[in-house]
Amino acid sequence: MYIFEDPRPELPDSPLWKKLLRTIPTLKNKETAELLQRRLWTLRSVGTFLKAYSGGLRFVPIIGPTGAFDYDVEFDEMKRKYLAPYATEIAELLRKVNGHE
Repeated sequence: MYIFEDPRPELPDSPLWKKLLRTIPTLKNKETAELLQRRLWTLRSVGTFLKAYSGGLRFVPIIGPTGAFDYDVEFDEMKRKYLAPYATEIAELLRKVNGHE
């Protein structure tokens, strides 16, 4: 199914996204897993990188013509609205992708 594949394979962080999209179904709550599968796939589609920081991985918007965001504020609003309610599950997924579980 397409939502398990990286919609932006041309970007350098594609291996991380492939692993993330294939890790989401491992969440215990299958309803949450299905919802996050769609939301994170869409977030990637419109232009989001996964970037490594000292504390792990973070979502970083692609600003400008190759991404859907003109400003960081737009991205932050989208994260608050669609991802913040699932912060615990997303943190778990990012730890797994980063090899810490």
